[in-house]
Amino acid sequence: AAPRVGERSPAAQQPAAPPPRTAQGPAMVVLSAAVLGRHGKVLVARQFVDMPRSRIEGLLAAFPKLLSGQDKSRQHTFIETGSVRYVYFPIEGMHVVLITTKGSNIVEDLSTLQLASKCVPEFGMSMDGDVSEATVTDRAFEIICALDEAISAGGQAEQVTLEQIRTFMEMDSHEERLDKMIKKSRMEAAASERKSAESAIADSKRKGFGRSMPGVGSSMGGVGSGGVRMGGAGGGMGGSRSGVGSSSGSGSAGSSAAMAAGAAATARAAARDTAGAGTSRAGGLQLGKKRAGLSLGGKAAGADSALREMGIASTSPTTAGAAAEAGAPVSAEQAVSEAAARAAAAVASQVEARVTEVVSCAIFKDGGIRALEVKGDLVLKVNDEAARGAAVHCAPGSGAFIFQAHPSMDKGRWGAESVICPTKAFPLGGRGSKVLRWKATSEDPDMAPLLVSCWPDALGGGRWQVSVDYSLQDSAWPGISLTSVVISVPLPSGSAGTVIDHCDGSASAADNVLRWRVSTVDAANGSGSLQFTVTADSADSFFPVAVDFEAHGSLSGFAPQSAVDPASGAAFRFSCDSQVRAQGYVVE
Repeated sequence: AAPRVGERSPAAQQPAAPPPRTAQGPAMVVLSAAVLGRHGKVLVARQFVDMPRSRIEGLLAAFPKLLSGQDKSRQHTFIETGSVRYVYFPIEGMHVVLITTKGSNIVEDLSTLQLASKCVPEFGMSMDGDVSEATVTDRAFEIICALDEAISAGGQAEQVTLEQIRTFMEMDSHEERLDKMIKKSRMEAAASERKSAESAIADSKRKGFGRSMPGVGSSMGGVGSGGVRMGGAGGGMGGSRSGVGSSSGSGSAGSSAAMAAGAAATARAAARDTAGAGTSRAGGLQLGKKRAGLSLGGKAAGADSALREMGIASTSPTTAGAAAEAGAPVSAEQAVSEAAARAAAAVASQVEARVTEVVSCAIFKDGGIRALEVKGDLVLKVNDEAARGAAVHCAPGSGAFIFQAHPSMDKGRWGAESVICPTKAFPLGGRGSKVLRWKATSEDPDMAPLLVSCWPDALGGGRWQVSVDYSLQDSAWPGISLTSVVISVPLPSGSAGTVIDHCDGSASAADNVLRWRVSTVDAANGSGSLQFTVTADSADSFFPVAVDFEAHGSLSGFAPQSAVDPASGAAFRFSCDSQVRAQGYVVE
């Protein structure tokens, strides 16, 4: 009969059956591995299963007492209790102890103990080769990491050797080394660019600046007998000389800086000349009449007249000029600085173009390439409000490249005339706008700008002779010239005694990397070689080889040429900078 409501069924009244035991019995695992000192002090302990800390501390504390109660004549190195088994090995007065379940295989436990006992002196040894309680405590982290390689989480023994554990502990990564080499090469290239820019600025200061030597008017007064008598003022105003620096190459940043500096010097000279003339005309002190102050409006007008003499028109009234017209006091330094800033802005490029191409290539160490890729983009920066709608005429690139214009550009005019023309005005200033990009890929080895090969040869006794060479592919890229070429060859960790037998250029070894530097690779220096000898384990230790270089110009042949007003056809001041750099260029 069915049970009534509120009454438990007979099956529910029976106690729950215990979980079935497997035929293998308890799990065969290592509960903990530890290194105990001479008096039972725990130096290092690693737990591999989930159990309370008090439980493992109690098991380790009981081991010295169990060990002292054993018969010294017995040759075994294990102790069994009611719940666990201790497997131990003595080392220099210490004990390496494994605590396992009683159902574990004693043969496997002894094999794991043998590997663990080798890890302790291997990774707990001092620089003098001694193993003691102090050195084990100091290098506890390395010992724990080694035990983790020998015994996995859950207490299962790994099938590894001491040599493999040593390799795992080195944690050497080819990808990390390659990333560090690329990062260091970029930092060196940036430092080289900074030094070049500093040299260019210093040269422009020495050669491009003119000197201004304005004269200052003087006044003389006479003193008569019987009273004070102020004589008429007489003075002369010295002439001013100013030079405008010049620089070859229209539209370049150097010429713009030199012209701006010359215009600023002329503006300052005109302002000082006007100030001197105003002071001379003021005359002597007259009783009953207020002395007239300096006219800053006239000083600003003098600066504007100097700009007009150079062919540079004043675009807007300055703050100093407006303040002078309103009768507010304005300092002479403010008027001069504003005139100089107006001159510098007027002579700068109204439209700047920057072409950047990045070439990446994976070269097989046995010959051939896996992939060659060249990516490029064009960035336009507008510095003048009048040029925000400028149309940029370009020389079309090679047909092997696929060009794609920005959606805000007139794609019809770009496809028909190779003209970059915006459908809406460019933003003013800032970092510029990317308006065009292009890409080309190839698997032809002849298309790689620079081919690099690495040949390691074993000499015996762990010594290797490595030969590295490069060759420029000027047939595929006529007229190409590479600069700041750096070929980085990885060296084995801890290798010493690197001997450079032959080198075209310069080479140095640091941070487990040998860097071969060549300043210029062109048609006159299209090939070179490097040979060095070093200690290594295998030929794979010298790969991947990273290659870094730069070049001026464009691999695609694309080049912006001019910027004009689409309505009137008037040309804007225009400058362009084109650069090629390597990224991800490796031999593997």
